[in-house]
Amino acid sequence: MIGVGNTFWDKSYNSLKRSIDKAIPDYENYFLGFSKDGNTYLTLSTSATEPGIYLLGNRAKKSLNPVAYRYNTLTPDVLSAKQRISYDARDGLTIEGYLTLPKTGEGKNLPTIIFPHGGPISFEGSGFDYWSQFFAPRGYAVLQMDFRGSSGYGFDFMQQGIASWGQSMQDDVEDGTRWLISQGVADPDKICILGASYGGYAALMGAIKTPDLYQCAVSFAGVSDVEFLVKSKRRFTNYDIVKKQIGDDFDLLKANSPLTHAEKIKIPVLLMHGAKDRVVRVQHSDDMYDELKRAKKQVTYIELDKGDHYLSNANDRLKVFQAMEEFLAEQLL
Repeated sequence: MIGVGNTFWDKSYNSLKRSIDKAIPDYENYFLGFSKDGNTYLTLSTSATEPGIYLLGNRAKKSLNPVAYRYNTLTPDVLSAKQRISYDARDGLTIEGYLTLPKTGEGKNLPTIIFPHGGPISFEGSGFDYWSQFFAPRGYAVLQMDFRGSSGYGFDFMQQGIASWGQSMQDDVEDGTRWLISQGVADPDKICILGASYGGYAALMGAIKTPDLYQCAVSFAGVSDVEFLVKSKRRFTNYDIVKKQIGDDFDLLKANSPLTHAEKIKIPVLLMHGAKDRVVRVQHSDDMYDELKRAKKQVTYIELDKGDHYLSNANDRLKVFQAMEEFLAEQLL
């Protein structure tokens, strides 16, 4: 999307963006495209309780009109607001994030989903998130945190995530879970850690490093072998960048790989992966499933024959979310 995280050097575009933000406050407003003459433009406006409104603007007429909606049956009355939260990690570093609660009830002693983001150089936003909005109406509290290494908090914060998989970044996720318990929000006996991509890795490592903290783990397209992840990039031009970001101490990468510690997992695990995933190869979940079965652990594996890394196919998305709904209900409700 044009303008996300970018600066407009043209003063007229900056002025247009400010006018849109003023006209549609409390929304994240993005430019999606402009006509060749720059007069007509398309924007997307979204918030935690508004999946997205596409608006067509005309600069000459100073008009801005809705033309389409994303998930138009998901209206604000059925969606939950995101609460901005922060907590202190064990070393005193402030970690920020979002908490989404069911609209009904007091928001205390709830079955809870700990949902670290992918990337890991990414961040949680205040806008609509279909994962958390799927879970909250089903009675779950959802905690999403920007652990160290996330983007959007400055260079030094992001640098603390370099070559830190399974280490301080993982501690930040654990510390967020314990903080939510201390706040009385999470029922300590009904917590599942769930994630996709790097988040799937964090879910598996959470089950390994803190086996008594969670009652289940869900990994979609999760990394299970960090050493393989790095080595698989050898023929790509970004190999040096990957080694810098994730690490090139292969003994340490192996030690911080879920695949190495399958026998330590004591809780039920749900693995899901697209066979056509080109970001995190399906081998990661295939091998993790084999290791967990070999160790006689409780594991379910769903492989999507034509699935990619992003759940682009609607049928795949339905299959994954139906599986998660059934798994979470069985383990937590």
